[in-house]
Amino acid sequence: MEIKRFGRIFQDAAIRDGEPVINKAHKIKVAPKTFETLYTTVKEVMTLLEDAGMREREVRGIFPHLNQKDISACRAFAAVNMPDSKEYSRNNRNPDIKILLDENIPHSLVIPLSHHMSSLSHIYYEGMTSYMDDFIYWRPYMHIKDHSAETPEERTRRRGIKHIIISNDSDLCDLAYAQWQQRVMTCATPEDIDFTDTNTVYSINKWDIEKIEKDEKFCQKMAASILNTAHNPKGPWYKIRSNGSVYPGVTLQEMCKAAERNIEIEQYKAAKETGFNAPELS
Repeated sequence: MEIKRFGRIFQDAAIRDGEPVINKAHKIKVAPKTFETLYTTVKEVMTLLEDAGMREREVRGIFPHLNQKDISACRAFAAVNMPDSKEYSRNNRNPDIKILLDENIPHSLVIPLSHHMSSLSHIYYEGMTSYMDDFIYWRPYMHIKDHSAETPEERTRRRGIKHIIISNDSDLCDLAYAQWQQRVMTCATPEDIDFTDTNTVYSINKWDIEKIEKDEKFCQKMAASILNTAHNPKGPWYKIRSNGSVYPGVTLQEMCKAAERNIEIEQYKAAKETGFNAPELS
């Protein structure tokens, strides 16, 4: 098995029987002048937190080589990838929506956001660190996994899932715009197009990212605003305001006007190239 990396966590078949471990080794004394290098598994940390009911500082007392960020990484990883974890059960309450945090959003925010939204994941925990934006945006439409054994009902349910990306990267907003623009340019009545099956990007600036963990009211309002707009988007991407509300970065009406303008420009260029008298552009 190749080494899989998930931010602070990794998996290697040669270490701890291939269980996910924290990327921070410590040495234990097994004999006089003999030490063994050991990695702490995510499951060990989560067992203490969930089954033994310990607090994070108590867990750090047992594993002094770990810090608060390591513990947060374990909780976030469990919320995404460990179905037998309580964090996972809390995070997967709504099967109709999937929310992906881009790698410019701290992975530790999976936990505070999961109090208000569900089905959260992170680029790290999807194994997509440093992947190109095109792949990240279009991934829900690609057959990454084998769906050949799906029933018609399962296929319909999967295709009906709403995919959301929260990012600080404007390139993802451009990809969302391009997906909508393609439909607008090829439809006679764009206002009748159903965009509910498209990905929606929510753009947040770096100052407001810090509020998610520190400001409960901001986090709560942001989550509510995203969930209220996700299934009936007014535009391909939204901007998250400093108060937690959201607004479309561009509306369908604005895109239709831009499409009409592009058609006028293309017709003007074509007329000029063929030698016909072309009306001057307004």
